[in-house]
Amino acid sequence: ARETGKPGRQVRRRGKAAWPHARQASGLCSTATRAAEQVRPSGKQCRMSSLPDFAELRWLSKTCLFWQCSRLFDQSRFLKAPLMCNLYSQTKSQDAMRHLFDDVLEGDDQLEDTIGNLPPLTGIWPDYAAPIIKANDVGGWRLSAARWGMPTPAKFLEGKRTDPGVTNIRNVTSPHWRRWLGVEHRCLVPFTSFSELDQRPGAPRNSPVWFALSEDRPLAFFAGLHTEWTSVRKLKEGEITADLFGFLTCSPNAEVRPIHPKAMPVILTQPEEWRQWLTAPTEDALQLQRPLPDGMLKIVAEGVREDAA
Repeated sequence: ARETGKPGRQVRRRGKAAWPHARQASGLCSTATRAAEQVRPSGKQCRMSSLPDFAELRWLSKTCLFWQCSRLFDQSRFLKAPLMCNLYSQTKSQDAMRHLFDDVLEGDDQLEDTIGNLPPLTGIWPDYAAPIIKANDVGGWRLSAARWGMPTPAKFLEGKRTDPGVTNIRNVTSPHWRRWLGVEHRCLVPFTSFSELDQRPGAPRNSPVWFALSEDRPLAFFAGLHTEWTSVRKLKEGEITADLFGFLTCSPNAEVRPIHPKAMPVILTQPEEWRQWLTAPTEDALQLQRPLPDGMLKIVAEGVREDAA
């Protein structure tokens, strides 16, 4: 029940040794059931109405074809609250990203583009490669690609063979995250829209609601962290060293709160904020971990898995 596969592959059981972890996850809190229902992929029924029903859990482990369902157990620490932002888009060109960053450059600063040819990314899921802007090793800045999901705290990896990563970072006082709060590990994550699962009364289950700064989906940035890390992300890959990233979250603003009352991404829209996040001392940079002002976000799409506009 804890091991994931790609869409189209069965989720594999690991035998009885896995069930104590599943039982522990099932007892975390009553919202676990709602979380299980929310990760149900569109068009497929996970039939997981009661976590203590282990016959149902065994059925899921044998037949579920979608990695989102089994990630419920790979990341059981998130069962205490509904899933946060685990899907966003970035549909603007590399040239648009470079020009937007021009206002941050000072003196001889340059933005080196090492991505190559980047297509529009209409749906970025956990562990997908996506663009980030970070400090360059030789000075200046670099536009590069990294995989979405920072290293998971060790205590949540006991008995597991893979680390799928942590996409959203809220508790920056944790020793696990403090090591990456310095300027050398901060980055900007370009996006044009992001989604949250709709939690309004009567809303369809597992229905994304997409937010952007306007209907035109202008570019903006999440406040991100990045690192190079060696781990096993997927069993078929084995141990690899990869550039990873995640982004900070905070309490939601007026637009996001009815959809997702727990959190929203930390969004930076002004050049002075971008430079502050990338260059300021940690204490000053963390002042940016706050909601976007009310009225700055629009709902631009609902009920779809990609935002191609």
